[in-house]
Amino acid sequence: MLEPVPTSPATATVPTVNPADLARLTETVQVEVRLCGLPTFRSVASHVVSAASGPESDVKRIALMVGGDPALAADVLFLANSSLFGFPARIGSLRHAVAVLGINRVRDLAAAVAMRGLVREVGPLIRPCWRHSIACAAIAEAVAPALGCSSEHAFTAGLLHDIGRFGFLKSYTKETERILTTTFSEADDVIQAEREALSMDHGAAGAYLIEYWVLPTWFDEICRRHHFPLAPSDSDLLKTLKVACRLATAMGFSSAQFEAPPAYDDVVESLSQVFQGLRFPAMEAMAAKIEERLEILDN
Repeated sequence: MLEPVPTSPATATVPTVNPADLARLTETVQVEVRLCGLPTFRSVASHVVSAASGPESDVKRIALMVGGDPALAADVLFLANSSLFGFPARIGSLRHAVAVLGINRVRDLAAAVAMRGLVREVGPLIRPCWRHSIACAAIAEAVAPALGCSSEHAFTAGLLHDIGRFGFLKSYTKETERILTTTFSEADDVIQAEREALSMDHGAAGAYLIEYWVLPTWFDEICRRHHFPLAPSDSDLLKTLKVACRLATAMGFSSAQFEAPPAYDDVVESLSQVFQGLRFPAMEAMAAKIEERLEILDN
């Protein structure tokens, strides 16, 4: 009887890893770990933003949620009674505030209050970033209807679109300050500088924080892609934020420094070629709207 011919065992194929790719992956994980050490996006505010963005939100539920954080409730009531809205009669309860302002607007206020908490005690460079976010939110709110999306969603997205940069300023203060005090030719150069110094840009960092803080997933693309060129596949909300971000920078509300900041009229002209027939607000009118928001939120 013939003996079977022995066969050599199969050699397992071990995938090779490019050392540069491994180093980049390790750096990215380290950045994410550092971002995890940030103060939380106030848990109640996070729940309010998520619940108010869902299909089953109601006045009573949102009022009860806001009331779960007394400091948040006080801030929301303060803003509801501010000149931002100009109601003739004082709003004395959260339920009244939600009923009068609407669920989406209360969500905006909760996001604004939580963001203000994140930007405190970081350093002087946080203020231009916060002012850029407020300006972007105000512009997004103004142009949203013409671009087919909700003004309330646009305002909240404007407040949160640069949250990754706030994360960098808190977690990597020296590296981010070095970037924000350097003069660049254009926005893409800032993004590249972030990637080289921190292994990711503030858009990717923001998308990570949106997931980590369990905020609505539609914020992900706003954070990650607001510096991308305008594209036909963009959602209406993403288009709105891209427009608002460019106009805010042209109006002097920029987080970074540029050799020759774009002029507002030039940006409007280039956007008009993309959005034919769309009339953008005059710079003076837009500046007045932004100042109203700054007066309340930038303090």
